[in-house]
This record gives sequence, structure tokens and C-alpha cells, in this order.
Amino acid sequence: MSTGGGLDIQSATALARRMVCEWGMNENLGPLYYGKKEEAIFLGREIAQHQEFSEKIAEAIDKEVHDLVMTQYRRARKLLDANLKTLNALAEALLEYEVLGGAGVDKILKENGASGEVSYSNS
Repeated sequence: MSTGGGLDIQSATALARRMVCEWGMNENLGPLYYGKKEEAIFLGREIAQHQEFSEKIAEAIDKEVHDLVMTQYRRARKLLDANLKTLNALAEALLEYEVLGGAGVDKILKENGASGEVSYSNS
């Protein structure tokens, strides 16, 4: 991980929070709308917070968001690790040619036995 992916991490976390809080896409918390934690701002300082759910629900939301992001992180790592040979071949080809067309990418994928399948699990 590096700071270069900071915006990606921020976006993934925000998307996971919306999935859990706004779209009801979580089995443990159910198909409910939990609203947003709103902050009142006065002269650049936080002076109050309004929350439409209990602290217990807030903790459950945080746990579900964390679990969702970490599950997908592990899934992405597993996919990258399974295809490391192909990724290295693509990187080498890009260093050599600077640009690869679809046929070039397809050739490298085929030659290196890229695996596009990773089962979905919480591990």
C-alpha cells in the first residue's frame, strides 16, 4: 500500500458505507436506511453532530463497512497474486513498447495463463 492509492481507499470506503447505510446492501443490518451522520459547522469548527441512529448501530455500521472493504481487499490481493506472472509480463511489455493494443494484451494473457476467476469469500 502507498499514499498513491489514498483516493481509491477513500472511494472504496465511501462506497461501502453507502452500500450499508443508504442502499440496504447488508445482511446483518438489513434493508434499512440509516441516514447520514451530519455535522453542523460554524466558522470552520464542528459544534454539533446529529445522528439518526444509536451508537450501537453506528458501531455495527463501522464493522460492516470495515468487513466489506477488507473482504474485497483480500479478494483483489488474491487475484493479483494468482496473476503475478502475467502482471510482470504486461509491465515488461509496456516498458519495452510503451503502448499495447488489445491483441498484444490478449497475447500476453494467453501466453501466461491469466486467471480471471477468483471465488468470492470472506477469507
